[in-house]
Amino acid sequence: MSATETITLPKADYEALLDRLEDAEDALTIKRFRGAIEEQGWEQATKDCLPAALVERKLQGEHPVRIWREHRKLNLRALGERANIPASYISEIENYLKPGSVSAYFKIARALDCRSTRFCRKLWIRACVPESPINLTSGNKSKLPDHEP
Repeated sequence: MSATETITLPKADYEALLDRLEDAEDALTIKRFRGAIEEQGWEQATKDCLPAALVERKLQGEHPVRIWREHRKLNLRALGERANIPASYISEIENYLKPGSVSAYFKIARALDCRSTRFCRKLWIRACVPESPINLTSGNKSKLPDHEP
């Protein structure tokens, strides 16, 4: 098929294809998770999983850094010491007062022993496509992340 050829199908068929794709992705995720449990054991395989109550808080808009910090049972000072970042800066990030830099998110993720993408998918978009608009704060304020070398 060349780049100029197209296929037309009814919207219902298109939506059915999307549903099947989503089901296949879900099945693959479950298969990978079960494999990870068998290979690594439950505790290691679930270390990047949040309990339902914390997921609900995240869905309500609470900052993921705060959620993961509390999940790891750390206060601001302890996280700041682990990440070598001032606790006041982490607090500003958690309260959506500052967007936080990519560097800060990497340090925080390392200190929390979880993937940095848990916190800053939008920052990756901004880093990869600098001209793209981004909204990192709550409300209608829009800020761009700091760029550190």
